[in-house]
Amino acid sequence: MPSSTPAEKIGPRADAVPSRFLARRLGAGLLAACCVLACANRFLPHPFAQALQPAPAFDVESLDGSRFTSKALEGKVVLVDFWATWCQPCIEEIPRWNQLYARYQGKGLVVVGMTIRSGWASDIKPDAVKLKIAYPVVVGNDDVEKGFGGIWGFPTTFLVNRKGQIYKKYTGSYPQKQAQIEGDIQKLLAEKP
Repeated sequence: MPSSTPAEKIGPRADAVPSRFLARRLGAGLLAACCVLACANRFLPHPFAQALQPAPAFDVESLDGSRFTSKALEGKVVLVDFWATWCQPCIEEIPRWNQLYARYQGKGLVVVGMTIRSGWASDIKPDAVKLKIAYPVVVGNDDVEKGFGGIWGFPTTFLVNRKGQIYKKYTGSYPQKQAQIEGDIQKLLAEKP
């Protein structure tokens, strides 16, 4: 009978064990890094300047069943908040948007809550009432989402200037977001149409 080596008795080659161990560690490390980045999205500022593009034209359903069109926003500074009823950071921002709407509505600001991936208007309306949303809430669609350049995370907020151009996009929720947006709103309201 041939004698076997200890590695043959144990199983796979001894030099293969470190590569499997390394692969597991690398996989665990990548998973941890993805989790940290996903969580950090909530706390890190993500506004970015971009070339001014026209905001998309749209005709969507409002929560009362009427139609809401982008024509109603002409000549206004518009904060468009893409949110979902199941998104906790989105819900936490609503009181801030109510405050900004109350503070600047008379000066030419319109806030629009654009719900996506949340169901029909009849599904969303009870949440909007419970959350005491003071500004118009509409049901977005894929075309509107694409027209704004796509939504990669929640919440995503856009500012549109009086000329109907997308001024800035803010992705995520973070402590300085309202202050940054309010500063940008003041700047845009000060510009003449």
